[in-house]
Amino acid sequence: MEGTWSVLVVCCMLFISDALGFRVAVRAPRYVMLGDTAKLVCDYNVAYKDLYKVVWYQNGRKIYQYVKGRTPPQMSSGKNIKIDLSKSDSSNLVLKNANFEVSGLYSCEVTTESPIYSKPSDDVLLTVMESQKEDPQITFRKPIYSVGDQLEVNCTSGMATPTPDVTWLINGKQLHSA
Repeated sequence: MEGTWSVLVVCCMLFISDALGFRVAVRAPRYVMLGDTAKLVCDYNVAYKDLYKVVWYQNGRKIYQYVKGRTPPQMSSGKNIKIDLSKSDSSNLVLKNANFEVSGLYSCEVTTESPIYSKPSDDVLLTVMESQKEDPQITFRKPIYSVGDQLEVNCTSGMATPTPDVTWLINGKQLHSA
């Protein structure tokens, strides 16, 4: 009988939380430049008085936990992820001096105090970018072409992360491969 009560209580809590419209979502930039700061927001509709904790995950691994009334927040960032504790709180996670290890899937999980209930957000992808340090270089196979010749051209892009996509345009119109 005791196991039945537990299942019933959990089912009721799930129903009540969903019926009340308990929502959790992450807002984050899709891209951040290498060395810049990224601000992620755990957007939820739980009143602060009902909040127990907010946990942030990167690629499924806990990196930051805010528990109401406890200072300082717990951090297990590791892997060169630098969290700005002065700007991170119950809703915001601020990552400073972003490096490539900051790239990944981020989610947050909100837990209420009473009734005790946790709800995770969906994952959001954040990618750290490094722009090209030089312009792409276009080279031609032959120095001179005549009308009717087949044009052979190479475009070499500078190093960047993620790898740049090359799109060819002729007279302002995109060229599609055959």
